[in-house]
Amino acid sequence: MIQSLKEMPNSRRWGNSYDIVTKEILKIGFNSATVQLTESIVSNIMETFKNEEKVSPLLRKIINSRTSYIYQHSHMTAVVCSEILKNLKQDSKELHEKMSYAAFFKDISLAENEELAQINSFEELENANISEEQWDMVFNHALEGAVLIRHYPEAPLDIDNIIKHHHGSPNGKGFSVTGQESKFDQHSLIFIIAVEFVNELMSYKVKGGTPKPVIEELRSKYTNPDSLLIIDALEKTLKKSVKSDE
Repeated sequence: MIQSLKEMPNSRRWGNSYDIVTKEILKIGFNSATVQLTESIVSNIMETFKNEEKVSPLLRKIINSRTSYIYQHSHMTAVVCSEILKNLKQDSKELHEKMSYAAFFKDISLAENEELAQINSFEELENANISEEQWDMVFNHALEGAVLIRHYPEAPLDIDNIIKHHHGSPNGKGFSVTGQESKFDQHSLIFIIAVEFVNELMSYKVKGGTPKPVIEELRSKYTNPDSLLIIDALEKTLKKSVKSDE
């Protein structure tokens, strides 16, 4: 298995490594092998965006790679979070690392059921043709990821809360409800908004249709000053990428 991974193109190798280790963690938990591979994948994710001046080409490369939905979503969420941090003048290795770990573990409880990770709202959950057990898996997956990361050696401080909040629910159950923003700290808000943004990118890839004005939709949904500051930071990155492509 290791040899076959080494023979793959770089993006596929890391994507396949992610799929393998997340399933192994669910089965056996954390040991020296799963921790070492997790560390390598997180380091690679951070390396891909460390020196990137434009985020759009990197996101296109990730979303067009022959890798799983969950890996692509995790990788892009980490990239978007780091771009927001840079524009908020919070460009520290520790914060980039925290967001990358949070992105890695946010959907880990759904690793064996990747199609469930594509459900990103109460409406989609209620309309999904899935079993009661699968419904519960989706509803509780943010909390499950938060509980799991607490057993990870040297987990970044407060990362469990960032994972628990990633769908905008304070208790990690279900999805965002209007008026909850004040319950989250800035780093949880950064992660929530990055996840929402990547949801739209992935939805367009999977379902097709017409691209939505994502920034304006985010502004209409997240309206407090802290959220708007984060959305402005995201928009700055997108505008920089568009200007550089001209």
